[in-house]
Amino acid sequence: MQRIRSSLVILLAALLLGPMLAGCAAPTATPAPTSAPVAAEEPANTPEPPPTATPAPTEEPTAEPTAEPTEAASAATAITVHGQEILVSTLEQVSAEVETPKGERVSYTGVRLVDVLEAADAQGKTLTLIASDGYSVDVPMADVTPEMLLAYGDGGLDAVMPGLSGGAWVRSVAELSTASDDEVITITDALGREVTFAEYPHRITVPGKGAWMVGHPLYLFSEARERVLSMEARRGKVSSFLSVLVPGFDDLPHLETDAGPEQIAPLEPDCIVMKSYMASSLGALLEEVGFPTVYVDLETPEQYMADIRTIGALFDNAERAEEIVAYYKAKLDMIASRIQDVDEADRPTVLVVQHDAKAEEVAFEVPSAEYIQTVETELAGGKPVWTDEVTGSGWQIVNLEQIAAWDPDVVLVIVFQSDPEPVMQNIKNDPAWQALTAVQNDRIFAYPADYYGWDVPDPRWILGTIWAATKLHPDLFTDVDILTEVEDFYTQMYGMDKESISELVVPMITGDVQ
Repeated sequence: MQRIRSSLVILLAALLLGPMLAGCAAPTATPAPTSAPVAAEEPANTPEPPPTATPAPTEEPTAEPTAEPTEAASAATAITVHGQEILVSTLEQVSAEVETPKGERVSYTGVRLVDVLEAADAQGKTLTLIASDGYSVDVPMADVTPEMLLAYGDGGLDAVMPGLSGGAWVRSVAELSTASDDEVITITDALGREVTFAEYPHRITVPGKGAWMVGHPLYLFSEARERVLSMEARRGKVSSFLSVLVPGFDDLPHLETDAGPEQIAPLEPDCIVMKSYMASSLGALLEEVGFPTVYVDLETPEQYMADIRTIGALFDNAERAEEIVAYYKAKLDMIASRIQDVDEADRPTVLVVQHDAKAEEVAFEVPSAEYIQTVETELAGGKPVWTDEVTGSGWQIVNLEQIAAWDPDVVLVIVFQSDPEPVMQNIKNDPAWQALTAVQNDRIFAYPADYYGWDVPDPRWILGTIWAATKLHPDLFTDVDILTEVEDFYTQMYGMDKESISELVVPMITGDVQ
């Protein structure tokens, strides 16, 4: 069915796009790596696919089973299939010599996988094997053969899956489940649209400007390492951070800048995830061709919480989504509890300004009222000085006369994708800036960044909010160490260990962190 669907999609794309498709060669999709992580661009914001694995929380489960227990142990071995306990001693016992993913010939004893499924009357299009430690892998039912076994191993039943990659050779299989042929998975996206899938997507593509703003939240889920097929590059780079976090990330068949349906279609994605503002442009074209498309906002804290749950539903991992949401809420609650007794009149006035050196003359810009930079200021207990007088969407240029008239208590300076130190020195040495209260009181600070800024709608916005709170109300956050918060963030959100954070993240941090 997948081959038929893929052919229909390509045919439809050809009919719709006509000459646009002429001469376009189909790139080869490279599966995402299975190993756990070892650890900025511009702001916004054929065969069946291989089985998809969720990385195990403890050990790599791809080593082939070798042990064969005693007769008493094998007789007591049972497995759960759709809530039913199947005692494997009641099934035919078989021995077979098969070739492992390493090319070795090994003998195994156990029961046929198809016999277990038949005993439980388990049917569907996708088989999920779940290990005792939580590791799971999806295998198309069409790929299940009589040669596959649940073999007796030291830890129970081990999956022997000749013909499939090592990720499908799951050790200590505790449960099996299948997705019914008529089961419909429904995802409600940021636009309130209901997008349906016959099975959970395994070939997700992220096109569009600021694709990293979508990709980084996706990789908060370990499933992304197997299920994200490609993202769009900008300035020749997809994501500096993901290149470090995910081994082999740069080898994926990523999209060129401004990729259209003619480049995306040959990858045969089963889901497109993109920012909602693109729904009427690229999104409309992709939907017309027939690709299921899920839109996310990821611009404000409220949207972030909702979109994280949407991504969790897309990966069938609501539990992880709630862990992520709980992390963000806990940090926001920590800030709110400390500033709640500060009267409105006593809260500092704040100017958040972005240094823009792209034009012939240096300019300074302020964000619109709904932008995350403004929201971070308010969440951190500050009063933005510009929102009542500067209207319009996007970034708005302001002159030094206006900044002098505001004369804020605190100035937070954003220097995008470059070292802020020279910019900060120039500002502090400028007589016009020296007249400001914030500069005279040494309360002008460069917004931090690591691989990406802490002021953009990226998962790091929570770090920017915590940092801003420590600068606006230093007496209320004397016990908050930003580098400790950095370690907590990368550990909980991306599964990085302390050593990797120290080596790969901390050296990248710029701005007035301390």
